[in-house]
Amino acid sequence: MRLFVALIPPPRLQACLAGVQASFAAIRARAFRWVPRENLHLTLQFLGPIEDQRICFFEKAFASVAEKIALFSLRVGGLGCFPTPLRPAILWSGITSGKTALEVLQRSVTLATTKLGVVPEARPFQGHLTLARLTQMNARERASVCSQVKLLQSLVLGDWKIEHLHLVMSNLSSSGARYETIGSWRLQGGTRPP
Repeated sequence: MRLFVALIPPPRLQACLAGVQASFAAIRARAFRWVPRENLHLTLQFLGPIEDQRICFFEKAFASVAEKIALFSLRVGGLGCFPTPLRPAILWSGITSGKTALEVLQRSVTLATTKLGVVPEARPFQGHLTLARLTQMNARERASVCSQVKLLQSLVLGDWKIEHLHLVMSNLSSSGARYETIGSWRLQGGTRPP
């Protein structure tokens, strides 16, 4: 199974993110591969292929992480592009408040999975929700994306109370990825992250 660990936004935040996606409608639609509303998430760690018989070890590890981390809140807002707005390949919405608590949770997840043999990513963690992947854009279209990103850079989409950690299976097909949550753990630690 191809798995990742994620936070899944509530429906009202999914609706706000879908509204941001719609604001790009005037820019050539075929340049965007939109993330479907039901697939919007914040990845804490991509695990890759994990054998079925090993999943129980990951479930125990995530239960242990959830026992130690208290509920916290994030504020979602602003837009950005990876690698840069001038060369957009991924359009995302970011985290404007609660980053420290998010990083504590992400590090806890990574530490737990490292003990199970998962190699952590070399690049630093940057919490975000991917809205679209961008392909085959000419200079005018890139400039339009860059302009729209700048226009919405300070947009606040809303607060998000983080209550659960999710283990998600990714099923790839010719019609795109389909995600299925195969485990969820409620954060219940007594110490609130900073």
